[in-house]
Amino acid sequence: MNVIKPLKTPQSVHKMKIGAIDIETIELNYIQIPVAITFSYNINNEIFTLFKLINYDLLLKDSDKAVKLLWLDFMNELNNLKLNKIIIFSHNLGSFDGYFIFKGLLELPDIDISKVNSIIDDLHRFISIEILWKDSKFIFKDSIRIFPVSLQELCLLFDVEGKLHSYNLEFNKFSLLNNPVLLNQFIQYAKQDSISLLKALLKAQLIYIKEHEVDIASIWNTSTLSFKIFRQKFLKTDIPILSNKLDEIIRLSYIGGSTDYYIKHGEGLKHYDVNSLYPKAMCNPMPLEFLGETIGSTVKLEDIFGFVEARITTPDNIPIPLLPFKLDNETLHPLGSWIGIYFSEELKTIVKYGYKVELIKVYNFSKANIFNEYINFFYNIKKNAVGSLRFIAKMHLNQLYGYFGRRKTLIETRNVFNKDLIKYYGSYTIFSEIKINENITTILMSSNLDYSILNELKQETNLELVSGFRNVKSHVGIASAVTSYARIEMMELKMLLIKLGIKLYYTDTDSIFVDKELPDYLIGNNLGQLKDELNGKFIKKAYFLGIKKYGYIDIDNNIHSVFSGVERNSLSWLEIEQIAKGYTISKSTKPKFFKNLSNLNIQIKQNPIISITFQTRKQISNNKYLPIKINFKFLVTLDYFLRIIKNKIVNFLNKHGIGKLK
Repeated sequence: MNVIKPLKTPQSVHKMKIGAIDIETIELNYIQIPVAITFSYNINNEIFTLFKLINYDLLLKDSDKAVKLLWLDFMNELNNLKLNKIIIFSHNLGSFDGYFIFKGLLELPDIDISKVNSIIDDLHRFISIEILWKDSKFIFKDSIRIFPVSLQELCLLFDVEGKLHSYNLEFNKFSLLNNPVLLNQFIQYAKQDSISLLKALLKAQLIYIKEHEVDIASIWNTSTLSFKIFRQKFLKTDIPILSNKLDEIIRLSYIGGSTDYYIKHGEGLKHYDVNSLYPKAMCNPMPLEFLGETIGSTVKLEDIFGFVEARITTPDNIPIPLLPFKLDNETLHPLGSWIGIYFSEELKTIVKYGYKVELIKVYNFSKANIFNEYINFFYNIKKNAVGSLRFIAKMHLNQLYGYFGRRKTLIETRNVFNKDLIKYYGSYTIFSEIKINENITTILMSSNLDYSILNELKQETNLELVSGFRNVKSHVGIASAVTSYARIEMMELKMLLIKLGIKLYYTDTDSIFVDKELPDYLIGNNLGQLKDELNGKFIKKAYFLGIKKYGYIDIDNNIHSVFSGVERNSLSWLEIEQIAKGYTISKSTKPKFFKNLSNLNIQIKQNPIISITFQTRKQISNNKYLPIKINFKFLVTLDYFLRIIKNKIVNFLNKHGIGKLK
C-alpha cells in the first residue's frame, strides 16, 4: 500500500547554504527588462553581496544582447564563488523574478537546456528553478511561498533592518541609468533588498532548526514545511494515499469554506470572527484508510463514516440554506434537490435541521485523531508567544491541512529545441508552451492525468497522448473532512444565533455579521470561540452585495470595504452606496503587473481602471436575498479543474492543427 509514513526526527540537521537574489527592472518598449541583479550570501557569519548592473552602452544598441551579457557575467561570477548546491531565495520568484531568471538561464551561451529545470504550479507561478552550470548546481526558490508576507513585514517579524526607503517609481525608467545620483540610490536600494531578505531567512533558518529540526531550505512552501514538521514530530501512524480514481471521486466533496449573504443593508451591526476555525476542525476524527464501497440503501447514515454520494432535498421552511453545492467554479447554498458527494458527518448535521438525505453510495473509511497533538502544540505557542514565534505558530496552524488536498494532476515542464517540437506535439499532454527565443521552447504538460480524461482526449482527437506519472503524497479525504468540520461549526453557530433571535446579514468562512451582541459564553480566546472584531463598537451602516463584496462604516466613521479587484478599504462610503444602488463605478487602482507566461514578458500598467457593479444571481425582496433554487437529477463527476485542463490540451492541439478534432 502506498502510504505517508512518520519520519524519524534527525539527531542533527545539516544546515544548507542559502543566499538571496533580487532582480530590478526598467520599462523598455512597454515591457520590463532586468537591469540589475543583486545576490547576497553568507560565509562564516559574514554577509557578502554581488551586484551586477547592465551595460548601458550595449543596452542603447541592442537590449537583447545587453540582458544576455548581464546574466552571463552574473552566472560566471556566481560560479566562481564555489557555492555549489546553494539554495537561492527570491521574495516573489513565482510571479516576477522567476520570469527573468528562467529566461536568462536558458539563454546562457552553450547551455545544456536539459540542465535547466523548473517546477510551475496550477496558477503558472514558478515554484523553483534549478540549473547545473559549469562546476556548480544552483536552486532558486520562492521565500514568499514559505513566509507569505511582504519583505518589509518579514524583516519586522525577524527583527532585521528592512528596506532603506519605499520604492521610487523613477527607478523603473530608462533615464535612471544616466542619472548618477538616482542610480546610486537605486544600487543601495537593490543591495539592501537582498541583504535584508538573507538576514531574515538566516534567522528563520536557525529558529526552525532549533525548534523543529527542519531546515527551511529543504522545503518548497509553508504547507510542505508544516507537513515535514508534522511527520517528524507528531504523526504516529501511516496515512494511506488514495488511488487516482478514488481521489477523483472524493475530491468532489472538497468544497472549501462556506460564504453566503442574506440581507442587503443593515445598521447597528456587529462583526465577529471565529478563533482558529480550521485548527479546531482538525481536532475531530479524520478519514484514514479506505474500507470499501457500500450500496446506500443497505445502511443508515448514523452508522457510517466516510464519504457519501447522496440525493439532497432541502426543507421548504429553513431560515437559511446550510449545505453548499459546487457548480462549475461557483459555490452555492441553494434550496431544492441535487446529488452530490459529501462527508458523512456534514450530512448527519444537516439532517438535524430538516434536510432529507437519500444515500446512493457510501465510501467507507476508518477514522483516527491524527492532528490533536500538533494543533495543541502550535496553539499554545500562538497564545503565549510574540513576534516571529507567534507568527510561525499561527502560520502552521492554518497551513497543514491544505497539503493533504494537493491535486494528483501536476504540471511537468520540458525544454525543447524548436526543431524538435514536432516530436512532442500530438504525443504528450501539452497544454501550453513558453517561447524562450527563436531556438528554444519550454513545453508545459499535464502529468498524472486520469485514464478517463485520456480516453476522452483520444475520442476527440484520435491521438494516443502520453501523460507522465509522479507520486503525490496527498489524501484529499482528510482535507475535505477538515473543511466539512469547519462548515459544521459554522452551521451550528448560524442555527444557534437564529434560535436566539439574532439576524444574520453575511457569513464568511470564519466570520459573521449580525444585528446584536452575542452571548458572553460564545466569546473568548479558546479554539472555536468568537472574538469581537470591533472591540465592543458597532457598525453604523453596512451593505452586503455578494460573496466578498461588502462595505461598512463603523462608529468612528472608518470605512471598511472588501470588493474583488480593488485594494481593501479603498472605497469611500459614497462609492459603496452608489454600487448598492445599481450604479457602476470606475476605480483607479495601484500599478499592476500583467504577466505573459507564453513569452515571459511582464508589463506594468499604471493605475488601471476597475469597474465595480452590483450583480447577484439572487433575487431581493424587502432587503432580503432569496436563496437560489436548483433541481439536479445527476452527479457531476468531472470537476471544473480537470475540464479546464482537458479543454486547454484540445485547444492547443487545435491551434497547431494536430489530430482529428471532432
